[in-house]
Amino acid sequence: MAEFPFQIEFVEPKAGYVICRELKRNRFRLAPGARLGDAEIKPHVAQPRALDAQGQPRVDLYVFSFANRADAKRFKAGDTVVLHADEEPRVLIPSP
Repeated sequence: MAEFPFQIEFVEPKAGYVICRELKRNRFRLAPGARLGDAEIKPHVAQPRALDAQGQPRVDLYVFSFANRADAKRFKAGDTVVLHADEEPRVLIPSP
């Protein structure tokens, strides 16, 4: 699995998820066994509806849900963590 750096912006321990900002623009795909730090996450991701200071959508934020909700308690806002996931395959379109 490849490694992608993120910074945690928000932790919701009761629901077992975090909102993270990607530190380096990448394409990734979550599959069973994907981890945030050393905690397993569910193999789906969402982007929250958030705006930046100029009112533009923040496309650098992702919501990751933990397979074990209690794992969220180990993280805090400001932490830098590594997402262990598959690289999104690049699809080449043949030239006409």
